Amino acid sequence: MTSLTPGKRHILLVEDHPTQRRALRFNLVNAGFRVTEATDGIQALNLAQEDTFDLVITDYHMTPLLGSQLVKRLREIERYWTTPVIMLTGFANELNSQFLRDQMLVLLLAKPYSVKHLLDAVSKCLAVSHSAV
Repeated sequence: MTSLTPGKRHILLVEDHPTQRRALRFNLVNAGFRVTEATDGIQALNLAQEDTFDLVITDYHMTPLLGSQLVKRLREIERYWTTPVIMLTGFANELNSQFLRDQMLVLLLAKPYSVKHLLDAVSKCLAVSHSAV
């Protein structure tokens, strides 16, 4: 069973914009989480093959894979079938949030968001993940 203590939780952060990635990492590390960064979906998939993460936080609009394509590919890896994912997007109105939530176990977090909203979403996802174990 995985602890809910932040320092024990490992997050894969996938963001192609360096400034946004640094800010996210700063806030997550300051909250006590271990963070591994990927600059795109391909790098994230490679990291996911090498390590196990408790949570994936990914941007939606990236190349060469969209965040939703990354999640679909992650779900093909058995240990990531039920790993919670937070998808950050400025396109929340254009995405089917119910499908992403119900079928892909993704929580959408619309940009702009506050640090509090981010950390609340992380806590919510990790609590749900923990209760499913």
